[in-house]
Amino acid sequence: MKRSPGFTLIEVLIASVIMLTVLSLAANLFAQARLSSQKAQDSIMLQSPLVLIMDTIRHQIRQDPQESLSGDGVIDEVQFKWTAQTDLFLPPPDNLIPESNQIISFAPRYRLYQVQLELKYKTSSRAYQFKEVAWLQKVQAQ
Repeated sequence: MKRSPGFTLIEVLIASVIMLTVLSLAANLFAQARLSSQKAQDSIMLQSPLVLIMDTIRHQIRQDPQESLSGDGVIDEVQFKWTAQTDLFLPPPDNLIPESNQIISFAPRYRLYQVQLELKYKTSSRAYQFKEVAWLQKVQAQ
């Protein structure tokens, strides 16, 4: 029996299995890279307006300092919701008048808030906590 030039069926099947395995791994790698890229982009979109959102919260807290405050909004397609609770409510330091040796005490004026902030963008969300200071505009001597 003469052997004809070319590949046998077994050789073709083995080569096909190897090729399909490599293609499958490449497709899986591409899908994972695309998913990672999308997650990174969502994270960037979620954090990009963070400074503006924190400035907005700071402005609202300092505009009307109360025991507790809350708010929400949307900036650049990022939804945010926040609450602020007073941690400390303290007066300024006592003031000594040297001429009369008199000490002037003040009513509590400064508030330290614990702020909880939640951001949402599409399917991503992230929670932040930070502290913020606010003060009452009028100080009354006691």
